[in-house]
Amino acid sequence: MKQRSAHAFWIQCRKWSQALFLVGIVVVQCGFLCAQHPLYYPINEENGLPTDEIYEFAQDRFGLIWVASNSGLFSYDGIRIHSFAHPREKTRAIIAVTIDAHDRIWCRNSAGQVFKLTADSLQLMLDPDPAHPIRAIAFDPAGGFCTFVGNKALRYDDDGRPRDSLVLSTEIRIDGSLLDARMHNYKLFLFVSSIGAFELDFTTGRQNLLYKIDFFTTGGFNFKGEELYLMLIHQQNQSKEILRFAAGKFESIYQTSPTEDPERWLRIVPASKDQLWVCTGNGAFPLQANAKGWAKGSKRFHGIPMSSVMVDKEGIEWFSTLSEGFLVVPSPEITRLVTETGDLKQNNFTSICALPDGNLIAGNYFGKLFRIDPEASIIQEIFPNEDNEGQFQVRKILYADPQLLVSRGVISNIHFATQHIHRFPTLMHARDLAVTGENLYLVLPTGVRKFSYHGFLKFEESLWETVHPQGGKAVEIDNAGNPYFAFNDGLYWREGGDMQEILLNGEKIFANILCATDDGIWAAAPATGLILMRDGEVQRVLGLAEGLPSRNIRAMCRDQAQLFFSTDIHLCAFSLKTMQLTKLSASIGFNPHHINEMTVSNERIWLATTKGIVSLPLPLKSGLALAPPIRIQQVLLDDKAIDFQNGLSIPNRNASLRIAFEGISFRSRNQFHFEYRIAAIDSAWSHTPAEANFVNYASLQPGSFDFEVRTVDENGIRSDPSAVLHFDVATPFQQQPLFFVLLGLVVLLISFAIFQVRLQYLGRRHRIQEQLIHSQLTALKAQMNPHFMFNALNSIQDFVISRDVRNSNLYLTKFSTLMRMVLDASDRNQVRLSDEIEMLRLYLDLEQLRFGTELHYVVACSDGTDPDDIFLPSMIIQPFVENAIKHGLLHKKGEKKLEITFAVGNELICKILDNGVGRKRSAEIKARATKAHASFSTAATVKRLVLIQSLYGMAVSLEITDLETEGEARGTLVKLKLPIMNPTPRFVKS
Repeated sequence: MKQRSAHAFWIQCRKWSQALFLVGIVVVQCGFLCAQHPLYYPINEENGLPTDEIYEFAQDRFGLIWVASNSGLFSYDGIRIHSFAHPREKTRAIIAVTIDAHDRIWCRNSAGQVFKLTADSLQLMLDPDPAHPIRAIAFDPAGGFCTFVGNKALRYDDDGRPRDSLVLSTEIRIDGSLLDARMHNYKLFLFVSSIGAFELDFTTGRQNLLYKIDFFTTGGFNFKGEELYLMLIHQQNQSKEILRFAAGKFESIYQTSPTEDPERWLRIVPASKDQLWVCTGNGAFPLQANAKGWAKGSKRFHGIPMSSVMVDKEGIEWFSTLSEGFLVVPSPEITRLVTETGDLKQNNFTSICALPDGNLIAGNYFGKLFRIDPEASIIQEIFPNEDNEGQFQVRKILYADPQLLVSRGVISNIHFATQHIHRFPTLMHARDLAVTGENLYLVLPTGVRKFSYHGFLKFEESLWETVHPQGGKAVEIDNAGNPYFAFNDGLYWREGGDMQEILLNGEKIFANILCATDDGIWAAAPATGLILMRDGEVQRVLGLAEGLPSRNIRAMCRDQAQLFFSTDIHLCAFSLKTMQLTKLSASIGFNPHHINEMTVSNERIWLATTKGIVSLPLPLKSGLALAPPIRIQQVLLDDKAIDFQNGLSIPNRNASLRIAFEGISFRSRNQFHFEYRIAAIDSAWSHTPAEANFVNYASLQPGSFDFEVRTVDENGIRSDPSAVLHFDVATPFQQQPLFFVLLGLVVLLISFAIFQVRLQYLGRRHRIQEQLIHSQLTALKAQMNPHFMFNALNSIQDFVISRDVRNSNLYLTKFSTLMRMVLDASDRNQVRLSDEIEMLRLYLDLEQLRFGTELHYVVACSDGTDPDDIFLPSMIIQPFVENAIKHGLLHKKGEKKLEITFAVGNELICKILDNGVGRKRSAEIKARATKAHASFSTAATVKRLVLIQSLYGMAVSLEITDLETEGEARGTLVKLKLPIMNPTPRFVKS
């Protein structure tokens, strides 16, 4: 289809070119293009659309474009495409889409199924039965739709439920003859082939024939506001007609003869206030309402089948096609001329010059020259460059009546009247030309030369002088006839015969373009911007601080009131009177970066660009200054979509918050961005490009906040108002006042509980200390019991009586030392192991006085044990040693052995081993005794150990083992495990 359309396009262009042939110019090769459509850009499969075959489209209140295509329904915001589908759809081809008064999206497919967009998904509203086919579907602008089954018109509400019906009259035959149906204000309009147009009123039930047709005719309806238009295509003679329904009847506003317009009409579409578009299989043309009626405008996009036309909220014209996707016209008043071939290389224009008759001369990159007739909208090649065609670009064109000077490799002098071309082979690659009076200046790469202009016209090439030995970029003449030069080594001017350099703040100026105005000479300096000079002095500087969008100026021209120039991203107009700057960006339909040269003619500015000749009407207008819309699209809390219409509550400050937003600026295309902030936190706005339409927050401080976001278009216009999302981040319980109250109560309760526990602990400790003191006294009593003391003193007395002075002194000293150490230990919680061993040895030495040589004892420590560094509870070991002597060894006949050993690991282990009669034999002897001697018992010692453990939290253990051999007692082993204690002060009751 694309190939057939393109072929038809070029055939039609050739027909028009023959009719518009320019007479009087010798033409070797000519190319024509009817420039009846303005500058546009395509949106198709190559840049993201799911299909190039589009049937219908509409724009909602926000600005989204909804598209019905052979690939289904999709929305388009200028960057993102969102497609919609339903699992029960019988075909993907959506052939109609409409937006009702409540901004709801309705569509239908070629199988007759009706869908409504609900919650961002398609909802099936009608699924017709194949046994009862639906003849047509009409959407109600107020909501709902109407269908035709059998001889009835059925109306459905917003939820797809039948509302009411109307039985059609017998003259309305809808069995294949119903071509179109429309609803408006509770009325239904039908167009039936070969019969006419009917009006049906659901309220009153009336059915009226509004327009009768006498022969087979096809066509269709469309509403434009409150007005109904009817398109008729009479199949008998292929004439066409458009009627408007007014005052209860149809009136013809446009018609064609059978031979006038042989193309196939597809539909009529209202696009703007006073404009009606006719879409055909070979382009589209408008019908414009004026004082005289309706006039046909120029056809757009010849050779392309059109399906619909729309003017969006930004004033941009959208054309949907059946083969090329969208064709978008940002500014209909901006036009472009290209050569017949459409070859991008041939349409890379590098120079342009206006002629006095209103025509223009343009040159391209391959050295070709073209004449442009703005009235006829044609472009024609002239004066072919046979010598170096295709080798050198046209750098400069200068018209000096009746001559045309062209720099394309060599300098060419072309005489318009005689068509004679003279070339100067020694003058190569002139970058600029200027004529003043009798002088011609050429800026060459090797230097700047001045010629006698009339001598130059007579081809007297040798009559010249060197103005400057270095090459340059530009030359311009002021109103006084003085030349200004942009040399490679600075900016100069010449008054009379003197060459003077122009400085800015004592620094050289390096310029690449010069332009003369009534105020002086303007220079484009990449390091500074625009500089105005008069009489060799700098008068004004226009830089970035003064609003210049860029210092990289690529082309410059002027008219009587304005200075025009282009930068990388803007086409600018600077008013020489008001000093106001107007900036046009790529949003007008082309990239200013493509401009090579410009000129003014016929109240239009003409641009030689890399993609053809572009013209704009004067004064320059930056287009519709419409604030771009913005809205919050989706909110995710911990990756779950939530409802945010009535605000948002975030229970956890560490929750992950994602806010997606949507903005539209078709005029900026994808060159807009978003600004966002949380007003209570951020004073400045953050930026994100149009492609990144979301922001993430991983953690937010507690409080109440407003998230603000706005769209900023290419020209800096911001959304008004911004979209706002209010949300509350819950204050953690530990930061709320109630928490501190409860915390205080808990602290008081804990303090009270601790105080009570402490009191109980101190009371228990006090009781334990009293018991320990009592046991300490008991232990002291045990170690100083009268029986032991009596026996020891009797033994010492025997030494005294026997006058054994040495032994009496020795044992008396031991006795006194033992008593002193016992009394000293009774005042301590623990004693050194060395002191305990010393007391045991003193005690056992004194006991030997009673037993004599029968008693043998050993007190020893394991290897590596230092008794001076080890502490153990005081007055613990001696009672067990006493028991071993008293109950075990005392009744033993013969040799009596006692062995006491200490070993140190994680605790102190004391073993007391005797070879006495054992506990069983000792108990029997004790039971036969008529008078038992009260002694310190093992139970008392164990009780004291338990008190020590309770008071200090130290584990102790006691094991007593009876040693036997074949049932005969061999002695007793006491194993005592004691904690190794740290040295503490003397024992105090409190």
